[in-house]
Amino acid sequence: MGFAEKRGNYWRGRYKTAPGRHLTVADENGKAIRFATKGEAQRAASEAENKYRRGDWRDPSLGQETFGEYANRWYAAQDLAASTMQNYKCHIEEHLLPDFEDKALAGVLCTDVDLWEKKEKAVYAASSVKTWRSTLHLIFEDAIDEGLITSNPAARRRGRGKRAGRSRDRGPERSSLTRSASC
Repeated sequence: MGFAEKRGNYWRGRYKTAPGRHLTVADENGKAIRFATKGEAQRAASEAENKYRRGDWRDPSLGQETFGEYANRWYAAQDLAASTMQNYKCHIEEHLLPDFEDKALAGVLCTDVDLWEKKEKAVYAASSVKTWRSTLHLIFEDAIDEGLITSNPAARRRGRGKRAGRSRDRGPERSSLTRSASC
């Protein structure tokens, strides 16, 4: 079980991961959490150790790699047709890196991706932006598979945004009062 360790005027939670190896309870950025009481530190350490044993634990420092570093490593690992590789390179260098290069993988939020998409749509065709977002989505999915992040900020959330396709050409919805009166 986890234990508390006195460090000057605060407590920190420590837990065992292997014989002779202990980790400190840390926040999502990998910074050690300072607890005011021994009990709080002990509870947090026990919870962290249980997470580790269940396999739910993830090293907080993993998501701190920048998008630019990961995208370069991701691109180098691909083994696809020459034309696909050329397209990915163009998407990454010309459209993704200018906005996301220096951000940590775990620091890219859904709102960042939505703002980027809106900015790109103001200049480029929607179909092109959709293709670039697909590449971004693919890169983040592979980062999830590697355990670097837990969710994909480029994933499309269903039921959001404007209607697409034939449904866009439909007229406005009628109220249920109007509908029942005409039946």
